[in-house]
Amino acid sequence: MSRTAVVLAADSATTVTSWKDGQPERRYFKGANKLFELSRSGPVGIMIYGSAGLQGVPWELPIKAFREDLGREQYDALKTYPERFFEFVEHNDKLFSAESKTDALFAMVGAAAYRLQLLIARKLELPQIEDLAGIGVADIEKALEAVEAYVEALPLDERLTEVDIASAAANTSEAIAAEAPTTINLFIQSAERHHLIPRFVNLLAKLAVKQFFAFADVTGIVVAGYGKEDYFPSLEVYECFGFLGERLIFSRNDDSQAMSASSPAVIQPFATTHMIDTFRMGVSLDVFGVMHEANMSALRDVGNKVLVECGAQTPYQTSGSKNWLQKCTNHTPTSGISRSAISMYFRCLVL
Repeated sequence: MSRTAVVLAADSATTVTSWKDGQPERRYFKGANKLFELSRSGPVGIMIYGSAGLQGVPWELPIKAFREDLGREQYDALKTYPERFFEFVEHNDKLFSAESKTDALFAMVGAAAYRLQLLIARKLELPQIEDLAGIGVADIEKALEAVEAYVEALPLDERLTEVDIASAAANTSEAIAAEAPTTINLFIQSAERHHLIPRFVNLLAKLAVKQFFAFADVTGIVVAGYGKEDYFPSLEVYECFGFLGERLIFSRNDDSQAMSASSPAVIQPFATTHMIDTFRMGVSLDVFGVMHEANMSALRDVGNKVLVECGAQTPYQTSGSKNWLQKCTNHTPTSGISRSAISMYFRCLVL
């Protein structure tokens, strides 16, 4: 991006996430389109990276729907486009119905059931959930109390509120409690534990919400271009984590920036930065690391030769080391080893 233009470029790799035993399983595909027009009449583009869809819906569909809904309307500032886009997605009942949002909430809370059972097992110093089968009710209840204290102490991300926890519990607890005796191992193992189901289910919603960002299917969204009143281009970067009940959870990234009359041109990488780093540095980081280590090794070898000719031992990294090396430099016999080599060796020792 420069003062006169902004260019977006992307490869075709995308990620699709599924869940197994409370853990995400990610699969990678090529051939996806990740660059789109966000406005038909304004110079505004949008790029996605990371997850290819939102709640199972390809991002291309809400982007196209927003573009059609926007028509020929233009906003004064570029930052308004992503704000209106997320607002449009959050309230689009055709693409994201109330039923699909509820299903997504149940999937999120249900996935936390495995993690919660595992926490109870770990409190009893057991490696697997199956090992809980032989544990008495009193011990299970004691472990549940310990896990309740642990979950209560977990921080709640500033992008979420206690209302999100209460809403998740209200919308899922009754249905999950009804299914728990036949679907959750902890209660399948023993009917004597069924009186703990209400506590378990309420704790489940709290754990799921507090760990929402750790297991969310994240999509990076970059909106770039010009608002109607913008003289210079700008870049708005967001992360979208999906729906939590009726709320679309997203946040603005610090990589967002706007050009001005005095701004230098920038190349801003997103997602995997290896290729961009190679382009900007002129060499890949892997090669740079290998060469750096080879140079350090060569310098140590040179330094060791210097020390042999000086008849000295390797100095410690103390304030006196530099003085010792300076003295050695002044008295080194002419042997093809320069003073600069000694100086470089000292820097190598410090590193």
